[in-house]
Amino acid sequence: MIHSQNAHPVRQVIKVSGISCAGCEQNIAEALSAINGVLEIRPDHQKDRVEVVYDLRKLRLQTLEDKLDQLGYPLAGGF
Repeated sequence: MIHSQNAHPVRQVIKVSGISCAGCEQNIAEALSAINGVLEIRPDHQKDRVEVVYDLRKLRLQTLEDKLDQLGYPLAGGF
């Protein structure tokens, strides 16, 4: 995705539980991409993680973690 010149992008890897297939990856990508401030999203079911780039001026990490939990992918701990 293209980053705005005014964006303050932050790259974060979030370890989660429950990502078991490509369908899970797609569900996560669609849900998180709809959140204002998400610039890139890369779920990986083989590594049980979601790599996300977001605009720190528009979004906080806690919002992403809460959304993942709501989707059924709780934090696994550690980064």
